[in-house]
Amino acid sequence: MKLSEEKCFTEPYEIDTLLTGYFKLVEGSSIYDPHKKALFQKNGVTESKFAVQLEKSGDYKFCFTSRRQIYSTTFGGLLKIELEIRGDRSQNEMFTDIKTKSINPIEKEIIQMEQMVKQIKKYLDYSKEREEAMRNTSESTNARVLWFSILSLCILFASTFFQVYYLQNYFQRYKIF
Repeated sequence: MKLSEEKCFTEPYEIDTLLTGYFKLVEGSSIYDPHKKALFQKNGVTESKFAVQLEKSGDYKFCFTSRRQIYSTTFGGLLKIELEIRGDRSQNEMFTDIKTKSINPIEKEIIQMEQMVKQIKKYLDYSKEREEAMRNTSESTNARVLWFSILSLCILFASTFFQVYYLQNYFQRYKIF
């Protein structure tokens, strides 16, 4: 990351996910929900932790900035960010499950693994939907490029035939050829 540059990336998360994270060597950070509402903002700190309970499903945007001159001389103009983000099932849901059922630690681990598998499946389904949408967009673009190429070739051939016809008549008229 360069000095005074803002870097953003998005990640999909499900509703009722507890998003926890840690960042280091960043001057400012923000987290935005799918409707561009700021959930977390911190400026002027180089190291911080955060925890946000997500109330909506969708793509969450993470943005980071750095404006300190010392980083540009220390790291040769580039800044590396240490970032750790973890999205877990809501802690409240887990505690409710544990309180309502008398389960041993192994069963608790199995429940947590099952929830993780469900989250992974949801993410894979979401990724599959995104891949399908991207494939449709790609196919549509390819079709448009094909028709544009065909039109360009038609114009090229028409222009070539016109030039040959014009030059042939020109040479015949002035008896050059």
